[in-house]
Amino acid sequence: MAVWQFQFNIIPKSVLQQAVGQAPQIISDEMADSLPNWDDSKYKNQEKELFSKYLSPKKSWSIDIELWGTEESDCIELIYESKLLAEFSIRLDLRHFNKKLIHLIEELGNLFDAVGINEKGEVFPLKSEYLKTEIQKSQAFRFVKDPHAFLDSLSSKKAER
Repeated sequence: MAVWQFQFNIIPKSVLQQAVGQAPQIISDEMADSLPNWDDSKYKNQEKELFSKYLSPKKSWSIDIELWGTEESDCIELIYESKLLAEFSIRLDLRHFNKKLIHLIEELGNLFDAVGINEKGEVFPLKSEYLKTEIQKSQAFRFVKDPHAFLDSLSSKKAER
């Protein structure tokens, strides 16, 4: 993942509830690793048609990953384990922000009754106002807004150690 990409995962609320018995506000790394695969009976193929309205399908480096868009820019990845969907990842290129993708993400949230999980494990609704907030508090946004200040902050954090 590039520093200018805001990355998050999409997960159905039902999968979260199955794993933890409630809708948590934050997912630990251990919890994320133990989440079950998506229930194939609820998994629909209409999302692939929806993806193609916004991003072109591409060949992935792995046979277990379906890819739309480009890995260096906007992209959607469906990652499979034993032919079951294990992870649904979206990366948004904040250098050239495509506002149309916000609509796609809201549609996906509705289609799957899903939420987003950011890099810190924080759970958020897939609605434009929440997504904008998540983007604005991301490291990718800080980098795109002011690359020099972002890199300086990394240098100062390293010096503190």
